[in-house]
Amino acid sequence: MAHRVIRNPSPQQAGEGAKSEVEMLRGFFKEYGQTLIIAAGVCLAVVLGLGAYRNHKEAEALSASQLLMNARSSEELQQVVNQYPSAPIAPLALLGLASRYYDEGQYEAARHAYAQFETKYPAHALLAVASIGRAQCLEGEGQFEESLAMYEAFVSAQPDHFLAPLARLGKARTLVQMGRLADARVEYEDFITANPDSEWVTLAESSLMFVEKEIRAAEKGLPAEQSAAPFVLTPALSGEGAATTAPFPSPESPDQALPEE
Repeated sequence: MAHRVIRNPSPQQAGEGAKSEVEMLRGFFKEYGQTLIIAAGVCLAVVLGLGAYRNHKEAEALSASQLLMNARSSEELQQVVNQYPSAPIAPLALLGLASRYYDEGQYEAARHAYAQFETKYPAHALLAVASIGRAQCLEGEGQFEESLAMYEAFVSAQPDHFLAPLARLGKARTLVQMGRLADARVEYEDFITANPDSEWVTLAESSLMFVEKEIRAAEKGLPAEQSAAPFVLTPALSGEGAATTAPFPSPESPDQALPEE
């Protein structure tokens, strides 16, 4: 069997091969070199741009959080909402603004802020807070038919939601303000019976006592007393300026307090 003899190239042949490869490489870079440089530049720009964008967003989120923590008025909260509409803290800022408007007695402005939250953040975890807040604003404005409908719709759609007790109490309270004392008494009695261990029972019991007093007064022809204003449950600003979700009474009834959680 014949063996194939592999011969090493001569120095001349090796030099010619290397020269050929260098020429091919030069030709490649001559034809595509500018394209490669541009592509590399674009990639570098993208990497640097993403890094700068990430840093910008982080700085923006930090600035928004600090501004919200230091906000003391509706004007300052509005500034956060306007200046940082896409920041992670923006939903809380909008709810805080609505709460502050309500606390100032600006029920219509508060209602519009809650409605804006519902439109902008339909999947947000605090959407129910905005819904209850809007119903309370309607109640504060004296639009009792509308607020009653909202409370009833909330309880019907989300009977097990942690805010459902507030909706039920809001419904009873609205009935009182509509002069439907007998219906309000039934609502309070049903709430107490169905929720004997609820943290809201004390409030329901005191409200029931008020309603029964009003009914007795009406039977005797005595003038009715001013009913209690609605409560608000929205993210508020604590004394230190930190954003929290906490209940507090309306401006008309500062001496009333909600049960401890």
